[in-house]
Amino acid sequence: MARIDGGEMLVRVLVQHGVREVFTLHGGHLDAIYQAAGDRLRFIDTRHEQAAGHAADGWARTTGRLGVAIVTAGPGVTDVVTAVANAYLDAVPTLFLGGAAPLRDAETLPLQGGLDQVAMLRPITKWAVRITHTRRLPDLLAQAIRVATTGRPGPVFVEIPIDVLFAREDEAKAVFPAPLTPTRPAPPDAAVQGAIAALAAAERPLILAGGGVWFSAAADALRAFAERTGIPVATNGKAHGTLPPEHPACAGSVATIAALARTGTPPDTVLVLGARLGLFTGGRAAFSPPPATSSRSTSSPRRSVATITSISPSAPTAAKPSWLSMPPRAPRPGPTAPVGRPPCTLRADSCGACSPERWKRRPRRSIRTGWRTRWPRRPGPTPS
Repeated sequence: MARIDGGEMLVRVLVQHGVREVFTLHGGHLDAIYQAAGDRLRFIDTRHEQAAGHAADGWARTTGRLGVAIVTAGPGVTDVVTAVANAYLDAVPTLFLGGAAPLRDAETLPLQGGLDQVAMLRPITKWAVRITHTRRLPDLLAQAIRVATTGRPGPVFVEIPIDVLFAREDEAKAVFPAPLTPTRPAPPDAAVQGAIAALAAAERPLILAGGGVWFSAAADALRAFAERTGIPVATNGKAHGTLPPEHPACAGSVATIAALARTGTPPDTVLVLGARLGLFTGGRAAFSPPPATSSRSTSSPRRSVATITSISPSAPTAAKPSWLSMPPRAPRPGPTAPVGRPPCTLRADSCGACSPERWKRRPRRSIRTGWRTRWPRRPGPTPS
């Protein structure tokens, strides 16, 4: 009967779940993974675990797929803490695999050990687990991937001690769960009907789309909804690109709400899809005043978008709403004179005091030059 080690089990689970790219930095605790991978995984080797963690986070944000980082025990795990926290706060589906000292050497001051890595990462992950038996590695790793990619996505951390990873088990006894299609939650029917009524009665409606639209692969549905209803769509930083910038329904970033408020035509109804309300999205103490009506959905917008399309059966819109057009900016004031002098009435390019040529002629002295002026180089020894 064939026997396989934990590294082979781990690689098989990742491949079964569609993982092809892994960000890592080599460490001895991880050799079983590298040896088993062959050409089934593409390892992007970084020069620091911080880079591996942030690269996995950025990969997930850009592709909408699971980002995976593998780091060694001890300092390798502590180096990815910032990346884990970043993914946790922004709900980014990421899988962090960390090596660990052998279980049999617990409390004996082993190499890169003596630290409870699971306890350290539990507050900033959706799930953190330590695998203590090799045969449990496939099902626990598959569960970690499900946790990271279902519901509100986020990071998970799996610690694999080196003796568990290198140990061998009978292949027939290892259970490899089949990948499951992530299910997306949907808002209650009452909430959908309330959103429909609010948008139908609004004079200046606006949709605010967040990262939930991107990770739910609902960009096409949202685009079709915006084209059918003529409602403009603004996005936060995590949803840029959901609608192309040249699209008639694209209202730019969330800062559009604040800009419209300054013109006296703020939206009277905002439908929030897959986004959280905070400092930059009209929340408490935010720079933009809240609209008269706000309907929020932090779950996948697929169901609500498909239902709300019944608001208007008209043809797709070809131009932005008139209320969304903002007046041109006022010209910037010209140069001002110092206190006690009459204001400058000349153009900036013809005034001697304000001309850029005057500043081009100004002698420059670098910091290094000034340092050498104050502390000149000491003379060297006189050759004999």
